[in-house]
Amino acid sequence: DLMVEFFERFSIDLNDYDPYRYFLEEGFNFFSFRRAKDRRGNIPLRVGMLYSALKARRWDTQAFEKATFSAAPLYERTEDIPISGYKIKSR
Repeated sequence: DLMVEFFERFSIDLNDYDPYRYFLEEGFNFFSFRRAKDRRGNIPLRVGMLYSALKARRWDTQAFEKATFSAAPLYERTEDIPISGYKIKSR
């Protein structure tokens, strides 16, 4: 549901997007073992991929999977997240 909303909201061309590359199928599919290895939900979907798709207005699977995106967290502490009106209760 996230990806459908993302593509619709930002008018991104999704012709090259294959959800089975990044997500596992819901429920149990007896024939899923016959699916190609790159279509088994083993490829991590990175925030950098979403950002690049937003800038390019299209999903480019090969370019996004070849690119190197940092695995470092965006914020070190939850207190650093800039959400207006959100306060963290300390213990």
